[in-house]
Amino acid sequence: MINFNKNEKVIFRPDKDKQNEGELIIPRKSKIAQVIDGQHRLLGMGKAKKKIHLIVVAFQGLSHHDQAKIFLTINSKQKGINTSLVYDLL
Repeated sequence: MINFNKNEKVIFRPDKDKQNEGELIIPRKSKIAQVIDGQHRLLGMGKAKKKIHLIVVAFQGLSHHDQAKIFLTINSKQKGINTSLVYDLL
């Protein structure tokens, strides 16, 4: 989950069939966004040796207060999954 800075030009290219899904075209610059949640996954993706398509929830121009509220909500209300579901994926 990320929040792009208000003045950054991020382009959303919608999918032909699902207009609320698509591809984000993100400029290759540093400090254009803040990671609200998922920073460890993002770090792992950055170390990957291949291109990986990633599902994200993105905002633009959220205040620090709103970012903190989202982070708190996600991390205080999430529930663990049954470990057998993880093994089913293997």
